[in-house]
This record gives sequence, structure tokens and C-alpha cells, in this order.
Amino acid sequence: MISTIWDDINCCMPAIFITDPNYKLSSLTDVLYIIEDNPQKKQRMIKHSGVTRLFKDLNKIKIHSGLLAKDENITALIHTLFKYEEIKTITPLDRVFLNSYFRRLLRAKLEENLSNSELVAGLVITCYENHEIDRAIVETLRVLRIICRYLGIESTTHDICFDISKLDHTCFWSSVSAKFIILYGEDRIAFVDPDMPFNRSIIITLLNTIFDLWSGSSVQINGDKVKVIPATYVTRMLPKLKI
Repeated sequence: MISTIWDDINCCMPAIFITDPNYKLSSLTDVLYIIEDNPQKKQRMIKHSGVTRLFKDLNKIKIHSGLLAKDENITALIHTLFKYEEIKTITPLDRVFLNSYFRRLLRAKLEENLSNSELVAGLVITCYENHEIDRAIVETLRVLRIICRYLGIESTTHDICFDISKLDHTCFWSSVSAKFIILYGEDRIAFVDPDMPFNRSIIITLLNTIFDLWSGSSVQINGDKVKVIPATYVTRMLPKLKI
């Protein structure tokens, strides 16, 4: 299973599904977990301006969730990835997100597992035959580690804030964008030109793209801070993984 960890990025796809859905991938948001955990909030959220559109595929997602509950491939994935005692805690909605995003969950776990390890050249992540993929993963982890140290955060998957002034070092972010253009592809990453007029929103967009493609995290300006918001499926399921 670990050999598939880079497939979506390598194929320039937002997700590679185990079972194809009939709803838009953009409908899979943290809001779904909010209404699952607290259904009484659903009607209030639907009435909120700009939120209604998030629920237009809700019935399709529910139907798909029922199908995935009986899906043998999803069940096999769960038994492969999760601790035995945690398998019963994986919800139908968890299955929906695993169907689309289990690779992001694996990358979050990989980042956690290697947080205190030296990222040496030639490190085997997937298998000995996947030299180029392993090289790309190791290089990505190196750059992510540099970003996290610069921002003063533990990882890309922790709920934490950093000072907004960290966005102002355009030479640093220009270098980061250049590295991720190589790793993620120029169709996904826009180069930050240090000679262009400075715009914090450009750096926020860059960080959101990098973090989202890696593990589903996002960043959001909150006053004089920037908040890292890990994907709910990561915070729920990361501690339950056995790998």
C-alpha cells in the first residue's frame, strides 16, 4: 500500500479513487464532519450565506457512503492501515475520505514518522524499484521541514499559528516555489517572483497549495497570525494508523 503514496501527485491528480464517486471532489470538506458530529448544526449551516452549495451533493455522498460500507477494497485498506482496536472506530464518513484521500493520510503519517530522522539521499520509502518516486518524496520532506522550521511550527499537520510577518520574506518563498514547481509540477505551483510587487495573498495561495496537495491542510490569516488547519480526516485517523 505504501507504494501508492505518491501516485496522485505523480499523475497530477487531486485524488485517485478506489471507487469512483458521482459527486464533485470539492464537496468533501471538513463541514461534513461537523454535521456528522453535530447534526443539529446542519440546518443553521445550510441557511448561512455561501454554505448552501457545500450540501448540494450531500445525498449523493450519503448513498456512496452506504456503498463504501460494503466495499471489500475499502475494508481491506482499513485492515491494512489501522490498528486492530481502532478498526471499529472508522466511520462511514471516514470511508468516504479514505476512498479519495488515503494517500494524503499516508503522507501525513510519513511526515510524522520521519520527523526526527535524517533524510539521506537514497532513503527507501516505497520500494527499491521506485528510485525516482522515493527521491521526490525525500526532497519534498526536506523542503517541508525547512518551511516548518522557518515558520516555527512542528509539522504541516498540526493545528498551530505562526506570525504573519513570516510571509514577507519573498526571496525565501521564491526559492520554495521553485523547488515545488519541480516536485509538484508547474501546472500546480505558481512561481513567486521576488522582483514583483509583494502580495501576501500570493504566499498564502502557495502555502495552501503545497500543504493541501501533501496532506490536505490549509492556512488562513487570522489577524496578525496565520493559522494552520489540518484536514479533519487527518486529525481523526492519523493517531489510529499502525504503520
